[in-house]
Amino acid sequence: MLATAGRPPAGSGWAFEFKWDGVRAILDVTDAGLTVVSRNGNDVTASYPELAVVGERLAGRRAVLDGEIVTHDPAGRPSFSLLQQRMHVRTPSAGLLARVPVQLYLFDVLAVEDRIVTDERYERRRDLLEDLGLEDAVVKIPPAFTDMPGVDVLDAA
Repeated sequence: MLATAGRPPAGSGWAFEFKWDGVRAILDVTDAGLTVVSRNGNDVTASYPELAVVGERLAGRRAVLDGEIVTHDPAGRPSFSLLQQRMHVRTPSAGLLARVPVQLYLFDVLAVEDRIVTDERYERRRDLLEDLGLEDAVVKIPPAFTDMPGVDVLDAA
């Protein structure tokens, strides 16, 4: 899924999530470790060492996760311009890591163990994602709104 501009759909059966103004990432966790791949297919694992916590938290379980790497300005708002300081930096210094920390906002699970779950219903995948127990200071599972019209969520955003 890719966020696109336009009016949100109306009617029942929709879930709405915020676009966080970050960098899209697919995380592949295996016994060999964690690989983070950008939307363009580039391996960006070394650029975001704080995301290693995802592999540690899964403790040997295999998963493929979809999310967005985000950083916040001093007021707590997502800031793409601040995140740009981290983008394309293959080996960020300790100073850069401290100055521009990132968080990972996970919004989908594509596979768990040896089972691809992309054919599962959205609600089931969200339940699987939450059941992985990944949330902490770095990893967040942002809210999904299923009980309000998309235009209301857009207005709130």
